[in-house]
Amino acid sequence: MNKHVLVVEPRKEIIEDLEDRLESIGHTYDIVTSQRQAREQLGKMNSYSYIILSLDLPVKPGRPSKIKFGLNLFKEMQRVYLDKSVPMIVTLDRHLNNTDIAIKMLNEGAFVAVKPFEDNVKFSLENAISATLDSMIKPGIADAEPEDIPNQYDAENIQDELDNSFAMPEDKESDFAKPEPEIEPDDFTKPEMVFYKNRVELCGVTVCGDKGILTRRILDLLKERLSTGKYKPYSGYELAIIADCESGQQGISVCVSRFKSKVYSLLKDKASVLGEIIVNDRSHGYSIEDQITVIDKMSSQIIKEDFKCPAGLSDDQKLLYEYLLANKMASRAELESEFKMSKHAANRTLQNLISIGLIRCVGQSKSTLWLPVDK
Repeated sequence: MNKHVLVVEPRKEIIEDLEDRLESIGHTYDIVTSQRQAREQLGKMNSYSYIILSLDLPVKPGRPSKIKFGLNLFKEMQRVYLDKSVPMIVTLDRHLNNTDIAIKMLNEGAFVAVKPFEDNVKFSLENAISATLDSMIKPGIADAEPEDIPNQYDAENIQDELDNSFAMPEDKESDFAKPEPEIEPDDFTKPEMVFYKNRVELCGVTVCGDKGILTRRILDLLKERLSTGKYKPYSGYELAIIADCESGQQGISVCVSRFKSKVYSLLKDKASVLGEIIVNDRSHGYSIEDQITVIDKMSSQIIKEDFKCPAGLSDDQKLLYEYLLANKMASRAELESEFKMSKHAANRTLQNLISIGLIRCVGQSKSTLWLPVDK
């Protein structure tokens, strides 16, 4: 029998991860992002196989998220399913490190998963779903003693397993230095992200290291602004290509999610002022939260003024090359529209720039992007 799941989750990057994981195992789903929407959805349909509920949840879209709202919804769902026939997986953010609530949820008969989701910890989403599916074929498991419930309770020390699951994963790229414990962040009412050559600071706290790591390459792209003043958005595909992420869009999603979790951990109770830090709008892509002010202290303007276009280029080659340098990349359709060039003329000019080693292309067919070659 196919499984149909209700997902209650406000964060876009977590939703995308959940969609991939559920689709991979053949489970269908409905997604809501707030306590109000969950109530409405349960009013329309309450025949779900199981529920994945984020405890850190807003009452309605666009409002602040609080754990107490998720706990209230959990209690409501318990009343809807008095016979405990529909298992619930509650998800808790790693940066909140709230083992007391996790144990409370386990004692209430729920399964627990820590997010961003990692596959090598006890309280992973994979283990929670496995335990949930097992509970569906074992009558009475909702009323069983903790030690009899599969996967989530078979460790000798639940507290230690939770602590390990909530612990921040070691970043493979060591993507920013740990601050001294006594550092007190600066003014949080007007968050500033300051870019230096060897680090990036947010509200006076170092959150990322130098240019040699993926997180820094992503931030260097996202700090750019459009002529409207908004931060320039990039799709996961575009970021993966320009930032040279070998694991593609999934690697970008994981990197951004880990970065945000670490920032929340570093800034602790002040983190709510920062919002999402990096927003993932499905229509446009990733961008820095509007309320954050970026300050670039790397003298980028001087570098631009010193730039000289290589000699011997035709006018069309100069136009396209300078545009690619300024915008990091472009599709051929974008170049044709920007410079009112025919498809044939744009393609010929781009091929000439490739032949002399100034640009490169990635992707195939309509997804092909053109980028300047790093010198």
